[in-house]
Order: sequence, then structure tokens, then C-alpha cells
Amino acid sequence: MFAEALENAILRARKQHAIYPCFDGEFRKVRVGKFTYAVVFRLKEGEVQILAVMHLHRKPGYWKEHATF
Repeated sequence: MFAEALENAILRARKQHAIYPCFDGEFRKVRVGKFTYAVVFRLKEGEVQILAVMHLHRKPGYWKEHATF
């Protein structure tokens, strides 16, 4: 169930990336179905780059500390 919702969120990010507002500069997020998770992504060189799957309430900014962009 979660895996299916995650795949769906990634597809939405790829097809409709412009509808998701930016936060913290260039990053965008799309909710993972009814779960309290979101896929964090950005547009880079015309492609959607998935950076993290983050919990929306538990340390939501942790991924920035561990990401290598």
C-alpha cells in the first residue's frame, strides 16, 4: 500500500512538477497518498531529481543534513 502510494507520488512529481510550490529555495514536495510522508524533489537540467522521502512531522528537515547535491 505505501509502496504503491510512493510510486504514484513520484509519477505525479514527474508529470505535474510545476503545480507543487517551491520551499527552501529550489525544492518541492508531493504528498505520499494518505500517509504522513512526502517526496522531496527539484528540477535540475530539465529533469525531476528525487532527493528524499521525508516524514512530514518527525524531523522534516533532516534530509538536508544527509543529502549530497
